[in-house]
Amino acid sequence: MPSPAEREREGAAEAGRDGAAARPAAAGVLVVAGDLLEDIVVWASEPIRAATDTAAQVFRSRGGSAANVAALAAPRTPTRFLGCVGPDGAGDALAAALAATGVDVRLQRRGPPRAGVGRGDPQGGR
Repeated sequence: MPSPAEREREGAAEAGRDGAAARPAAAGVLVVAGDLLEDIVVWASEPIRAATDTAAQVFRSRGGSAANVAALAAPRTPTRFLGCVGPDGAGDALAAALAATGVDVRLQRRGPPRAGVGRGDPQGGR
């Protein structure tokens, strides 16, 4: 069985043949466990007025610290994400978005769907 250094040299030699950048030899899989959620950010376009509507923009995206780490690592090393999401359409979409980055996604599907909302104002407050 070749040593890690020998595998790395072999990988570099193969990369040099076709001009592609060498990907370091992976000794295993990076496993990231934690949160996978939908970030909902509301940016007020004007000062917030009590008891009435306030003009705002709403942005939604896949979030969660652990999911973000997994998505950033996946292009560099085999990566698996372990977490939990609600058994609903939003959970399906979040899992698919993370898998699209190359992460091997392993989830428990349980609990009621939940959402958190962050609010931002024009002065940069939250």
